[in-house]
Amino acid sequence: MNQNDSINQVTYAKQFKTGIGTLGYERSFSVSQEEIQSKENNYQKVQEKEIICFEDSRITKLIMEGHKLIENFRLQLILVITALWFLEIDDEIFIEKQGSDLILWLTFSLNLILILFTFLSYLTLMNYWKSTLLIPKDQSFFHSDQMKPFLIETGFLLIFPTVFTRDIHLTFTLKNNEYYYTVNEIIIMISTLRSFQILFIYLRLCKFYNSQTQRLSLNYGIMMNPKFLFKYLIHSQPTYLIISMFTITFWYCTIAMWIAEKALQRENLQTVQLFKHCFLEVILSLLAYAYEDYVPITNLGRIILSYAAYAGFVMASIIISAIIQAFEQEYGEYQACVLLDKLIMKENMYQVTSNIGEQFYYIMKFDKNPFTYNRVKIIQAELKEFQMLKRQYKSIISENVTNLFKRRSRESNDILDEYQDIMKMCKYQNKQIQEMLEELISLQNYHYHNWYD
Repeated sequence: MNQNDSINQVTYAKQFKTGIGTLGYERSFSVSQEEIQSKENNYQKVQEKEIICFEDSRITKLIMEGHKLIENFRLQLILVITALWFLEIDDEIFIEKQGSDLILWLTFSLNLILILFTFLSYLTLMNYWKSTLLIPKDQSFFHSDQMKPFLIETGFLLIFPTVFTRDIHLTFTLKNNEYYYTVNEIIIMISTLRSFQILFIYLRLCKFYNSQTQRLSLNYGIMMNPKFLFKYLIHSQPTYLIISMFTITFWYCTIAMWIAEKALQRENLQTVQLFKHCFLEVILSLLAYAYEDYVPITNLGRIILSYAAYAGFVMASIIISAIIQAFEQEYGEYQACVLLDKLIMKENMYQVTSNIGEQFYYIMKFDKNPFTYNRVKIIQAELKEFQMLKRQYKSIISENVTNLFKRRSRESNDILDEYQDIMKMCKYQNKQIQEMLEELISLQNYHYHNWYD
């Protein structure tokens, strides 16, 4: 054997060993030395790499707490931006142009920071799903399910007033007089839809929204979405939820109503009195589901108060459902009522059997009694009643918690159907009121033109 044959044998041995080590199926002995060395290096890297095949609860909990911290900061930013917009619109506080410019540039920078933290919030939530091993770790954020809600929320956040749109006016005619809205005022009215963002953030900040409950709910195929969190807060903390919804709704509706009616009183600098008036009207609309005695002059004001009335109806429905749940029987109370019904039924059955025995006693004692036929009829009637009581007793015993839940669900659906009918009637009445107002306005304009003609 010469030296070349020994070198070839060593090369063949290395190639065969490499094929075994990498679990390959190719047994080609014509591979070069560089490819063999690269395969060996890859095999060593795979062996040295640590592969985690289970969820680390400490990491997921840390990421979830970071997500909630970012959401808390976003909530504070939205509230600060809303307060600065209120100061910018109020002419009594900032009449000078320099103060208004400062507020607008400050809100501009805060909105950019808010958009940045919105991206960080969704990115942190995606990292949480990666840590739970529900999505691949190499999945990009821009190709994930978090991209669509992020774009929607960012679209709402991009609507904010600027210095460049402050002097642009949108005029409209009302009662032969010209009025105007600035573009910034229209933008701030549209931005009042951020109240929904505040509500969603409030749902994510509840104690129930954490890593542990998220993991447990996934075992039952339930996601921790806002719908599920809203249902949980209705059942567990209805008071805090209703107070939060009421506060958010009347605050943002008051600002929008104030901007809508402020266009008619540009010359009057007492805008605080107008704000107080709009504040009271919005509260009355929330509580009474109607305009009451005050009808807004502008169409935007009517739309805002109609939305406030609808929101008041929704909150009243939540209050009613919370009251029904508070007075709903618990399991122990239900069992006590069942035992009481069983006891009453047993007493009635005992009374019926006593009456039957008494009639049999008289029949057996007096063979030729003329009232025997009537006594037989009484016994037959008592036996029918006894059979009916017996069936009722069995139904009481067989009724369990599942049947009770189904029965209560049907009753709740009937109540919701009644509320829907009431809502349709309210919409029809509002439509009739709107038509009457339009007729009155047309008659007023007709008499006005005839008087001056």
